[in-house]
Amino acid sequence: MASRGQQKMVVFAIKMAQMQFFTANSQIVPILLVDDITAELDRDNLYKMFDRIDHSQSQCFITATDPYHFDVKSMAGVFHVEHGSLHVV
Repeated sequence: MASRGQQKMVVFAIKMAQMQFFTANSQIVPILLVDDITAELDRDNLYKMFDRIDHSQSQCFITATDPYHFDVKSMAGVFHVEHGSLHVV
């Protein structure tokens, strides 16, 4: 048995390994899409994910309902969608 947060970390580790394998064998760097990254994760595990993403070579798109965990200054681009309108932060 594993909690939802633990399951999310295992799936994330598998996806990161797949990306590394794919990049090593094809010389193509995939794009990483992570939906609702803050859900079910404590702060320590969330920052472990951020660190791993930061050290990958991939372009990454992350969605979250709680933007307060992000260091917006280190991000290349942050967008906020509200009521169907897109705003650049």
